[in-house]
Order: sequence, then C-alpha cells, then structure tokens
Amino acid sequence: MNGTPWNKIETQKLIGLYENSTKKVLIENFPNRSYDAIKLKAEKLQLKKKINEQIEGDLSVLLQETPETYYWIGFLYADGYFNHSNNRLKLTLQSRDGNQVKKFAEFIKCKNISNYIRKKDKRKYTEVRIMDRFLFPKIVEKFLIKSKKTYNPPPNLSFLNTKEKLVSFIIGFIDADGYVYRDKRKNHKNEINIVIKLHSSWKDILQLMSCGICNLLKFPPTTSKINNQGYAWVAFYRKDIIKFLCQQIKELNLPVMERKWNPVLTFYRNEI
Repeated sequence: MNGTPWNKIETQKLIGLYENSTKKVLIENFPNRSYDAIKLKAEKLQLKKKINEQIEGDLSVLLQETPETYYWIGFLYADGYFNHSNNRLKLTLQSRDGNQVKKFAEFIKCKNISNYIRKKDKRKYTEVRIMDRFLFPKIVEKFLIKSKKTYNPPPNLSFLNTKEKLVSFIIGFIDADGYVYRDKRKNHKNEINIVIKLHSSWKDILQLMSCGICNLLKFPPTTSKINNQGYAWVAFYRKDIIKFLCQQIKELNLPVMERKWNPVLTFYRNEI
C-alpha cells in the first residue's frame, strides 16, 4: 500500500493518534504503511508528537485504576522522586531492597536500572528512572503530587475514592516509609505493629490514612502525632487492622516488600 494515497478514514485516524502514540503503536495501527510513510503524512498534516520517542518505559500504567497502580503511587509518594522541572520520575532504594525497584521497573516496562555505591555513605543503591514530558504532568496532576513532596504533602486524598484504592495506597506507603515489626516487650509478645513516620508536614495526611482504614473496620481512628524529634507518626496496633491489611495484600495481589510482610503473612497464615 506504500505509495497509495491516504484515504479520509486513514487520515482522520492518523490525526487522532499521531501526537500521543509511539512508533510501535502507529505501526500496529497502520500495518500497510511504512513508518517513514506515516511520518511523511504527519509532516504534511503539520502534526507533532507530544511524547518522547526515546522513552524506555510506559508511565501510562500509573494512570490506570488498578490496585497495583495505587500501591505504587503510595510507594512513590513516600520514597519516589518527582522532578517537575524535567518531567522525570525516579525510585532509588538501598540494594537490599533492589528487588522492589526491579518490580516497579517491570511494572512500567523500563530497563533503565542502575546499581551504584553512594560516596557519602558507601552504601549500595539500585535505581530506576524515566522521563516523560507528556504523561508525567498527568500523573502529578491526578494524584496532587507537589514539588518537594517531602515538605509539601497533598492537600487531601480525594483520589482515593474506593476501598481498594485507599488500602492499596496505604500499603504501598507503609512499604516505603513504614515499619512492620513484632513487639518483643514482655507483655506484648507476638503482637505485630505498624508505624509510619515522616516529615511533620504530613501529620494531617497520616490522620486521613488512619481514619480511612479505621472507618472501614468501624474502629475509632488512631491519632497521628508529632514525636520528640519533630516527626509526624501514626501507629496501627490492633490485630484486626493488621490482619485486614494482610488479607488485602493477598486478595488484591499487591507486590509488597517481602522482608516486611512475609513474617507477618506467615504469622497470620491460619487466620487470613
């Protein structure tokens, strides 16, 4: 069909697709046209791409309405880096948790993974990064992600408008910025506790997370506080809350961090 004039249907299809489609998508949609022919027609129509052809990944999965998407949004809110000036997303963890970085890289189909030793602490890190000037702004807008999010939490959690989204987000947040541990004190043996601690500006958001989980289970919400070091923190001690989170991890098939959750899932294996 190369050399054959473009008909009206093809032309309208190209106008609708070209700006936001990769080479692969365009070739799939115009199997009888070469990519050079597609680009030539687009040039004649004065169409320009809004996406970067060099992107080695797919951030569109972070705009999907799935539990795994909201798990990763929670994780990235706590441990990811969003560079608003150059539309770059980065996730860096110590290499002992490098498998979690690889899980995320697989989720966004990105092969841009690196391992390095940081000079200032001599520790090994695993990192994945991706830049997308078209999809990145959509993600930060949808999830209310501000620049320097460590000190600028979202104004609310309105994007968590279902049980699955809320729970998945919180579990992701716990994985990145929380502690899951067994209380070894004499009168508290075999009790599992979860604590989230971060910058003081997040106190109100931690309270919203607590209210969200506790309301689902009809418990009075745990109160978020500022500790003596000036950090905001909230803790979940109730066995029913911990078991509920474990159940949701299994039911929603969330890609949680094994070192944090495997001991807990094993501990409650006969109750969930």
